Amino acid sequence: MENLSWNFAYNTGGFTQQEKVSLVEKLPDGEPKQAILRTLADSQIRRGQYNQAMELLNNLPDSSERDGSVQRLGQQWAEHDSKAAAEWLKLQPDSSDRDLAVAGFANVLARTDPQAALQWADTIPDAGVKTGSLKNIALRWLTADSAAAEAWLTGTDALSDSDKKDVLDTSQSSGAERTTFGVNVSDRR
Repeated sequence: MENLSWNFAYNTGGFTQQEKVSLVEKLPDGEPKQAILRTLADSQIRRGQYNQAMELLNNLPDSSERDGSVQRLGQQWAEHDSKAAAEWLKLQPDSSDRDLAVAGFANVLARTDPQAALQWADTIPDAGVKTGSLKNIALRWLTADSAAAEAWLTGTDALSDSDKKDVLDTSQSSGAERTTFGVNVSDRR
């Protein structure tokens, strides 16, 4: 399945977005079609074609894989053009997709501006996504400025004591700078 998805994405590289969507629409519903759509969307994300990727993701049913792709979209866009990503996020309607994209965006922003990342996380109404986002922000912040991050962790009631412990324990492990906490949608909207 992975090879089929990759080959489809590779061999349709010269197609327009509409041609790709039209071709995929001809496939029978099911996991193969979803895998191809996810692969195409991930390919668009890697190429910096974020709006096209979101169009493809909108053709997928809700799933943890789709959620990961939407979060990755926010993260990749922030890494390549945080100003454009912020402007796009401001225009997005209140939805689970916006929450996930903001979580990815804030994860990147936390490396250089944790306070701004916290402000973005405050715009996430979904408790599960917000908690995961705050944990990722705290983890990035601990790497950049452990004293300030620990002060925030101590004073915040936005995370439970077990979440705080989880962040602190993870920050002590090797590879913490590459670790990302899961972001789970609690209530789809």
